[in-house]
Amino acid sequence: MSLKIPFGKYYLTEKIATGGMAELYRAKRIGVAGFEKLLVIKKILPHLSLHEEFVSMFINEAKIAAQLTHTNIAQIFDLGKIEDSYYIAMEYVWGKDLKAVLKKGKEKKLPVSMEHALQIVSKACAALDYAHKKKDLKGHELNLIHRDVSPQNIIVAYEGDVKIVDFGIAKAASKTSDTRTGVLKGKIAYMSPEQAWGRPIDRRSDIFSLGIVLYELLTGEMLFKGDTDLNTLEKVRDAKVIPPTRINKEIPKEIENILLKALAKEPQERYQSASDMQNDLETYIHANKTMPGTLNLQNYMHTLFNEEMEAEAKALEEEDTVVAAHLEKTMAAPIGGEKKPAAKAVSKRELVKKEEDERVSKKREGSPIKYIILVLLIFIAGSVFLIKPELLLSAKKAISDYLKPPEPVVISQGQIEQAQPVSEKPAERPVEKEAIPIVQKVEEKKAERIDEKREIVSKQLGYGGIVIESTPLGADIFLDNKDTGLKTPASIQNLTANEGHNIRLTLKGYKEWSDTISIKENERITVTSKLKRLYASVLVDSKPEGAAIFINNQDTGKKTPATFVEINPNEPYNIKLHLYGYEDWGRTITLKEEEYTTLSPKLSRLYGSLTINAIPWAEIYIEGESKGTTPLAGLRLPVGKYSVKLINQELKIEKIVDVKIEHNETAKVVVEMK
Repeated sequence: MSLKIPFGKYYLTEKIATGGMAELYRAKRIGVAGFEKLLVIKKILPHLSLHEEFVSMFINEAKIAAQLTHTNIAQIFDLGKIEDSYYIAMEYVWGKDLKAVLKKGKEKKLPVSMEHALQIVSKACAALDYAHKKKDLKGHELNLIHRDVSPQNIIVAYEGDVKIVDFGIAKAASKTSDTRTGVLKGKIAYMSPEQAWGRPIDRRSDIFSLGIVLYELLTGEMLFKGDTDLNTLEKVRDAKVIPPTRINKEIPKEIENILLKALAKEPQERYQSASDMQNDLETYIHANKTMPGTLNLQNYMHTLFNEEMEAEAKALEEEDTVVAAHLEKTMAAPIGGEKKPAAKAVSKRELVKKEEDERVSKKREGSPIKYIILVLLIFIAGSVFLIKPELLLSAKKAISDYLKPPEPVVISQGQIEQAQPVSEKPAERPVEKEAIPIVQKVEEKKAERIDEKREIVSKQLGYGGIVIESTPLGADIFLDNKDTGLKTPASIQNLTANEGHNIRLTLKGYKEWSDTISIKENERITVTSKLKRLYASVLVDSKPEGAAIFINNQDTGKKTPATFVEINPNEPYNIKLHLYGYEDWGRTITLKEEEYTTLSPKLSRLYGSLTINAIPWAEIYIEGESKGTTPLAGLRLPVGKYSVKLINQELKIEKIVDVKIEHNETAKVVVEMK
């Protein structure tokens, strides 16, 4: 359910989670000129705010973590205190943590692939290495350690990005008494041995923890999982690692070696930096062409969380409506007979009215010249009346018009409206009475105010327009990272002139296109883009090599190994391999945009048999190996052609015969040794 809780300069719109240390809220910051920023507010629980050592360390660590600006780290924007609540404002990542990804993958029987696991962990390595090596302005290393690298703190965005959250917060959490009573429950399994023993730790502790995460992604099982927290802690301290290939035989030896090095019990035997681990991972990825790409990870996330994405998108729309309604309500002056203190949101309105009242009052009071003119007018009017009495009415009307107070303008939400005439005593006039006609006119003048606003801003800044086209048509248009709801071709007007505007086009099955343009005042330009088709690709190999490749029952004319680079995504392809002497192999695959996969089956041999006799007798050799003396019956041989050598030592006779073995057939041969 959407909330509308003001929290300092933020609006808390949705409670996301509650942990042992803090409450997480989705929030919005509203600024001038329609500025909005979606983020996460992490409110420290009230009882922890009383813990001085925790608060001090929390503030210090958050200050350091706020200096981190990396594409794979969720940024901290703000740190503060409102009443008794300490909080941090963090980047909002629309996606799920790895724990949720693993769980959903099991539910849908779509586990994280090895390619995705390597990609996620490689990006996490990049984030950790950046943080570990971060220096202050004087060039001194900050020695920042995450201390809580776990699936819960690695977020995979729905759009395929990977972010690490909560840098340094675990150190503050470790200073509370609650830590010893369960705050870190569920995280023990991802500690390093030295961390579990309570010994000093360095960056290599984070590397061990990330190794545990990779182990779980590749095997689908937690590395250290006990019946109780104490049992789990003991397993972490022992750091006995079951080779991952015992659980998942598809894991390559190179990846297992990387994993076992990251999980070495002794820190000096591990990777000494996260970049070293990342280099080994990427070397394997590029050598084996297993990098799936961000778009492919995005497709995987969309497949897993399609329903959740729709529900969350709807919730975000509702939050927009709720916050907008709340802002409109708080910006309106109070209505009713009872006097109430004016809200902060209407302070600007009251200030404008007050200034207008003072202006009118001063105009009424005026300078003595006003009254001298009045006396002269009366004298002249009297003189004229003596000559032409009928002219007195016109003079009287002129004097009345001059003394009549002007009607004020009331500024409401940046728009100009006509209000009721100012009373004779503006200082005694309550705000509530002035607000009534303004509120009543809001709906009927809404369109008029929007047009006025556009006209005013247009005069100040200047506008231009663009026409956006694409080949093919139908691409979704994003302007300055916001979905316009339009598809190509489309026209967009009222763009601020002389400023850069980012245009991004997306179309399923095509590579995303973007460009930044600038337009002059009153200029109209056309932007045309030719979208590049996204293909999948597959490397077809076999053991042994040389098998003929058939796709959808059509002979491609190629033999293994061969790469096919223009595979239409989301279409089934039946791939068959044929090699004489081996069982035909086949599989149907469906690939996604930019997906790259490798097929390398081990072909199964076909067998037949040989029955051979010699007169009087002979010793049989096949491919240089003795098979015994004749008669031989039912000798099992792989399908193929053989040269069989027969030797009779007594007669000193040697003969060679050619034999062809067919599948499930017996070849019969009789040789006379003469």
